[in-house]
Amino acid sequence: MAEEDIRNNRTRCFGHIVNLAARAFLWGEDPDSFKREAFTEAAFQVEERELRLWRKRGAVGKLHNTVRFVRASPQRRELMKSLACSQRDEDDYHLFEEDQAAIDLELMQNNETRWNSTFMIIQRAIRKREQIDYFITYLDTKAAEPRQRVPVQDHLSQQDWLLLAEIQSLLKPLYEITMRCQGWAKEGRYSALWEVMIGIEYLLNFFEEQKLIFSPPDGTANELQIARASATTSTAFQFIFALLVSILLRLSQDIVLHELTKVADARNTCHSTLETNIP
Repeated sequence: MAEEDIRNNRTRCFGHIVNLAARAFLWGEDPDSFKREAFTEAAFQVEERELRLWRKRGAVGKLHNTVRFVRASPQRRELMKSLACSQRDEDDYHLFEEDQAAIDLELMQNNETRWNSTFMIIQRAIRKREQIDYFITYLDTKAAEPRQRVPVQDHLSQQDWLLLAEIQSLLKPLYEITMRCQGWAKEGRYSALWEVMIGIEYLLNFFEEQKLIFSPPDGTANELQIARASATTSTAFQFIFALLVSILLRLSQDIVLHELTKVADARNTCHSTLETNIP
């Protein structure tokens, strides 16, 4: 087979493409540059520069730094848990089981290498939002030295939490499809071709719908569209929509062409066999 035929008939890895799209959404058009820069700062233990680097990533970076601050010592983790328990005791309106479950959960740390770690840190942080906000406020009023408090630049505002919730809602389908398509396709499930095709269609439909919601508001936009568009960085969201739609369409075309080529080859083989055997 010629090199050109190999390129034309090559089927892209679905999981790899989803990974590239998610990382581009989180870290920009050149996610590898951010990965290298973050690794360099961590390797040379330049903490302040590393914190500033993450802050440039907006709400996700501020959350990363806040979680890092909490997890930096067992004392801080215990303080956060004890504050959450005391807060629960003062609030009689909270359901005990649900609130206790959130208290017992530890904050998760993300990194620049695995995008799904960012989805998981956001998912866990949203569940523990009240505890995080209370912890930051408590240290601001009680801690004597600035280094004992969460830096003001890393405080999460209402707008930051709203943005994190929107990012979580956009990453969730990518995470679920990635988990669903892991494995060896035993018994026709987990990474079978039919699941990949359905996954592509599902992601295309989902992001096309979200693209309409997050498009810049115009004269015909309703209040919900205007509110959601203004609460997000539209450039970043438009980028992931355009990127995902283009690469998923290309992937689906590649898979369809690959399957059609196999069918055509099988048909030609069958015709050749019949012609040979017919007297």
